[in-house]
Amino acid sequence: MTDTINKLKDRAVFRLKAFGRMPNRLYDELDHVNDHGGADALLLLSDLVRHLKSEDIYVGPGYGYSTCSLLCYGLGITDIEPVRWGLPFEHFTNSFNQDNEFWIETSTGGFEKAFEFLSHRCEYPISLNPYNKLVIDIVLPDDQQFFNLHLAIAHHTNLDIIKALSEERTIKPSKIELDKKALDIFRDGDTNDIYGFAGHEHQRLLKEFQPECFSDICLFETLYRHIRQKGTLDMILEIQRRKRENDIPATGIPEVDSILMESYGALVYREQAIRIKQVLRSMDDDERVTAVKKMLDIPGVILYPKGHAISRTMMSVELAYYKARIPYRYKVIQRIVRIEAIKTARERIRKRMESQNQESNINSII
Repeated sequence: MTDTINKLKDRAVFRLKAFGRMPNRLYDELDHVNDHGGADALLLLSDLVRHLKSEDIYVGPGYGYSTCSLLCYGLGITDIEPVRWGLPFEHFTNSFNQDNEFWIETSTGGFEKAFEFLSHRCEYPISLNPYNKLVIDIVLPDDQQFFNLHLAIAHHTNLDIIKALSEERTIKPSKIELDKKALDIFRDGDTNDIYGFAGHEHQRLLKEFQPECFSDICLFETLYRHIRQKGTLDMILEIQRRKRENDIPATGIPEVDSILMESYGALVYREQAIRIKQVLRSMDDDERVTAVKKMLDIPGVILYPKGHAISRTMMSVELAYYKARIPYRYKVIQRIVRIEAIKTARERIRKRMESQNQESNINSII
């Protein structure tokens, strides 16, 4: 292994051992990264996240494909443990290439701190994407080849809110688990100021759905946000019926049924499809396998990335945790942060307009 791979291994092993888990999968992921490139990029991202946290910048629990990598979890790039949540590494390997953006969400100031850090760290060119000022294109050497990392640093207002709330209770978001008080916020539909669950119809359906665990909340948020965009509530209502009546259809293949159990027999997440395909590889075709393959024969874009949904739900649960305990301060902090975000956005627009006017004046003179 290269020196960079050894650094990745040592850092990931240290964190995983600290959490009391050391799956062999880590070494498979390291082998893949070593064979296919990206080691320098992952080490840089790990260093960047460490730096942001040391600068009191809150970093989101994870985004998109990175949540499917145990190595990314061990490096601290994401706080979502993929083995626990059934997130296959294959989803990460299919996406981590030179044509995809790697997203990191932060509280206010994250982009400026990130760009400052990378400017001093990288010997190779860093360019800002002209159409989106939050995207940085970084050229890195990886085993004597050049690796283009498209890094997007996205500000997320809810991370500012969570940061302010955690300072009230001196609890790190990563330490928060869904408990009865927080769960009741969702079961009661008291989510008008909870990220991802604020709509009136959303609240009404939540009270009917009556989530019983984190997985239920994650599933409901995914169905409402992703599938409802396609103009139908049919799947939400059908899953509510299955849950209420304990009527979960079975495929006859225990491993497949186990994968679909979290979504009451429905295929919802991309990671579910990947894991089911892995199960079917070792099976001969019969009526059961044929039926499951037919279920999988749908465009991948219809399915939602589970790792991303978990990340979103983690932030929602964190907000519910605080709302259930300090409701008055919760409202005050939300108002303060959102007003500040509006002021910042207006100031950014004003500066952009001034810059455009200056460029227009210069061009007219020329």
